[in-house]
Amino acid sequence: MTLSSATVLSRRLGEALIEQGIITSVQRDLVLLQQAHLSRTGKHVRVGELLVRCGFATAAQVEAVMGTTHVLAHLLPGTVAKRLVTRIVAVEGDALVVESAQVLSADQESEILEYARRVALPVQRVLRRAGDRQRLLAALRAETDGASLGRTILALNANPTDAVNLHQAIEQMFADAVESGASDIHIDRTDEDVTCWISYRIHGDIRRQHLLTRQAMAAFITRLKIQAGMDPSLVQRSQDGRISIVHRNRSIDVRAATVQIDGGEAMTLRLLDPSALKTLDQLLCSQEEVAHLLKGIARQRGKNGGMVLLVGPTGTGKTTTLYATLTAMDRSRVNVTSVEDPVEYRLPLVRQIPVHTESGRTFAQALRSVLRHDPDVVMLGEMRDAETAEAALRLAASGHLLLSTLHATGPLQAIERLITLLDENYRRVGRLIVANHLTAIVAQSLVRRLCDCATEATPEDQAPFGNVVSACGLPADTVYRHRRGCVACQGTGYSGRIAVAECLYLAPDEQVRGDVEAVLLEQRPVRELLDIHGVTYIRRNQALARLLQTGIIDLPSASESMDLRWEVAP
Repeated sequence: MTLSSATVLSRRLGEALIEQGIITSVQRDLVLLQQAHLSRTGKHVRVGELLVRCGFATAAQVEAVMGTTHVLAHLLPGTVAKRLVTRIVAVEGDALVVESAQVLSADQESEILEYARRVALPVQRVLRRAGDRQRLLAALRAETDGASLGRTILALNANPTDAVNLHQAIEQMFADAVESGASDIHIDRTDEDVTCWISYRIHGDIRRQHLLTRQAMAAFITRLKIQAGMDPSLVQRSQDGRISIVHRNRSIDVRAATVQIDGGEAMTLRLLDPSALKTLDQLLCSQEEVAHLLKGIARQRGKNGGMVLLVGPTGTGKTTTLYATLTAMDRSRVNVTSVEDPVEYRLPLVRQIPVHTESGRTFAQALRSVLRHDPDVVMLGEMRDAETAEAALRLAASGHLLLSTLHATGPLQAIERLITLLDENYRRVGRLIVANHLTAIVAQSLVRRLCDCATEATPEDQAPFGNVVSACGLPADTVYRHRRGCVACQGTGYSGRIAVAECLYLAPDEQVRGDVEAVLLEQRPVRELLDIHGVTYIRRNQALARLLQTGIIDLPSASESMDLRWEVAP
């Protein structure tokens, strides 16, 4: 096979995968670019193999579409797609299936069919499916921004010293990431050590987007370090900084961090959009009882003390829920102070203290100084060590409401984790404070939300998940939905994530507190707390069952959530 015919075959394979929503055009282009780079170094790798290696598609998916040649993605020019707020998603018989936010006129349907006929698609009519206007526009903008960034990066790879292209590429990268809904941007080298990746974390998953040459990556990182207030010449030591950007009249903070890696330097950029902060009702829409509980705590008056802990792995939205709880408070009538590392979002009427270990301002030191400023509520970013945990417990026992996060797998495990975190000679006092001042522990995780393109699950789809159906107590006639994948969700079948929580609440009753104290002081199994009248335990399975019944999530996502083993056995 000649090189030209191989290139044609590669492009047809990419187009077929795009058509089925398995990969995006950007992913196709960067794989083709990576293939070209490898060819120049004497390594000849097929596009299908690279797609699998990069995680863009599975081997089975590549094999299944090898004979498919129709091109649906990007069939409509960007200007036409945006004007009509329409995307082509499939061909069904003689019908061209489109997703549109508006009813299409006969002339508009004819215009769409004309573009289809230009590439010999055998279609005679347009079949419209209603789509959400904002979601479609965001997807179309992201597609356009991604294509523009791709072209700029190609030019930058050819000439890494071009300052104009470098400036444009960084601006377009931020715009593309924001429009794509990314929470983080990663700039890192590839396994082949020839090129470097720009990757986005979207809905919890890393997605590789664009390829840079090593020289272009070095220029990228140097410019970003200058913008973030770092020392561009310092590579051997990790650095942190901040960048402020404005996108579509939204001010977005970017938290930048660098680290030395084998063969160079990597950078991570976290995007913090204050306008994206949600209320408790929005965050916990699947569990009204948990949202109601946290809102009740937020409305408390007076210095009654108490402690609320948000627990779970990194990246599950614990800090976001803490911010939502602070937002629910009447901050004009209470003195709210936070101690954070670093301050992620700036909240009005909240004294936010950043931790700075190098200058001696640790979590514990900041907590001790906060007590001299008459706070009503203190939010502590994280309990990391014995000194911080002890200072936090003392604060909760002295009449202040403490909100904090802790790394633990569930509410009961969090109690054990907190006590074992303390120095041994303080643990008895710690158990007493926990028994008398702990208000609630919320263990939070994020579950993938289905895209609108989801279809009804078949019996074959449901068969492997009988344990999930049983654990959630779902009736036999429940109708489940199954992910499909489309251009709008980039073939994943999912669009965003939704929080589910497991919650332990201790009523402020003397008898309840006495019973809790007995369990903790006698060092009995913490599971015995669930047998105490007045201790409320809200299971995460309740939320999962509700989300499955309403078709918001699918069975595989519910199964993954249960595999975290947070659920207390009945």
